[in-house]
Amino acid sequence: MSRSFASRNEPDTSPEEEHIEEHARIAQQYGEEEVTNKRIHILGIGSIGKLVAHTLRGLPSPPPISLLLHRRGLIESWKAQGEAINVTTRGTTESRRGFDIELAVPPVVSHGQVVAHQDEESDSEWIDNLVLTVKANSTFSALMSVKHRLRRESTILFLQNGMGIVEEVKERVFPDPESRPHFVLGITSHGVRAEGDWTVTHAGYGTTVLGLVKRDDGDRSYPPTAKYLIRTFLRAPVLAAVASSPTELLQIQLEKLVVNSVINPMTALLDCRNGALKHNFDVTRAMRLLIAEACVVIRALPELQGIPDIASRFSAERLETMVVAVADRTKENMSSMLVDVRAGRNPETPYINGYLVKRGEELGIQCVIQYFVKALVEAKQNMILQEINQGIPLVG
Repeated sequence: MSRSFASRNEPDTSPEEEHIEEHARIAQQYGEEEVTNKRIHILGIGSIGKLVAHTLRGLPSPPPISLLLHRRGLIESWKAQGEAINVTTRGTTESRRGFDIELAVPPVVSHGQVVAHQDEESDSEWIDNLVLTVKANSTFSALMSVKHRLRRESTILFLQNGMGIVEEVKERVFPDPESRPHFVLGITSHGVRAEGDWTVTHAGYGTTVLGLVKRDDGDRSYPPTAKYLIRTFLRAPVLAAVASSPTELLQIQLEKLVVNSVINPMTALLDCRNGALKHNFDVTRAMRLLIAEACVVIRALPELQGIPDIASRFSAERLETMVVAVADRTKENMSSMLVDVRAGRNPETPYINGYLVKRGEELGIQCVIQYFVKALVEAKQNMILQEINQGIPLVG
């Protein structure tokens, strides 16, 4: 896509003008453009991954979909349960078939180096359209299992909780900007809970916001694979997807980060469903401490400076209202962090509370409460893991 550049003597455009220009570009980015490979690979078959796969399979003239599984036991489970994904909505269950299955086993890594990788028959085929729905802390190993099948023309759509993931992927998985795939960020507010290996309940309808991540080489054009992936999501009514500018997407990401930084660790520590956080004065006081710290960091972020209404959008009062609304809308749900901690699995705290701590340190802001909560969640997970492994038993 050709672009015109202002001469050095002309003043830079203001943030407000850039914001308007971004939205104008977004409106014209998704015209039909033929892609040679329409197959969509989904890596991460958790609750959101199943909902996405099930929804895309139900489209008129659906794209071919491959589910990338990280262990052979899942293939046996898939065959035993009818080779279908089942989604229950308002008491009605719908099964969909026709998916292809591929094995994507993470390589063996020692001291940061890949020392072994198990080749599969499909390993020679390119992956041009990848939807990534794994937990944030599994991103590195998941992408390393398919890195050799990705190229510059490929697009990875990140549909995950937390922030700082893309930056880590650039550094650890695709350090060369020239060969790096294109990235699309996705934020979803759908409430989905697992009922079995291949069955989920769509408990709460939400939205999905998508936006292209700017390349480090300055190329602002939308590659065909990114257009195709976003266009496919946009034509799925269940996902309620919309395309957004990078500036707006960042703000939506930060809003969700604040919500997750409160609900996820507090439900994990209190061992309760989301709705139990409401109507409790002591919980409300703790929530307000977390929100207040997050507000200070977010309003100081350099990437948000000059954007209109940042102070009001990220005020403590507005964010508290958002947190309470999400807790109410998902009151019967258990947060993913609670589920992980109960199972002794590593929580996503480094990419949620830890992200706020890290950005605060960069700005000279100490997030003591965020750090404390992060440490408590990780300590509880470690204690439960020790109990599971019959190490040091829990007291009491």
